[in-house]
Amino acid sequence: MKETSRGAVLLIPLILIASVVLIIGFFIFQNYQTIKTSKTPPSPTSDMSNWKTYTNKQLQFSVNYPDHLSPMEDFNPTYKSVIFFSHGKYSSDQFRVLVENKIFEKQVEFVKMIIAKDVYKFESETNITVQGFSGIRLDYKDIYPDESEDGASRAIIAKDGKVYTIYSSLKTMDQILPTFRFLE
Repeated sequence: MKETSRGAVLLIPLILIASVVLIIGFFIFQNYQTIKTSKTPPSPTSDMSNWKTYTNKQLQFSVNYPDHLSPMEDFNPTYKSVIFFSHGKYSSDQFRVLVENKIFEKQVEFVKMIIAKDVYKFESETNITVQGFSGIRLDYKDIYPDESEDGASRAIIAKDGKVYTIYSSLKTMDQILPTFRFLE
């Protein structure tokens, strides 16, 4: 009888430890969704008939943007960037295209690190292709959401030794990514 009670006493802590590990594993799984794969970017979701087209031959890309935004180029020795912003007040459809001479995997790692250190919750990671060039889209939500925000997104695409990173809200990414084109 003493042998049986000793076994039961040892079995209880093992069951408790296994339960804790399963619960922790469940929460980790909830925070990291399965990687989705997409052959083409999503289709635009709203009327874009009044949008303008920005073309930059030096950076070798073009993209459509809402007509109330203005592009502003920011070129310095380490990166080149075009910010599409609204004059006056904040607009949720503002976005930025950053072009760097970087290794694709290093940029993805860097963006993921920034997301993890900020007040964001990772939502999904999607493989994308833009004109035959591979990339990745990272979507995330603010831990303390505002009713006006739908979350944020980063699309990172590699082409000819350059990395193009598009920063925007989720909704804006769904609209601009299908219009993003590389120039020949």
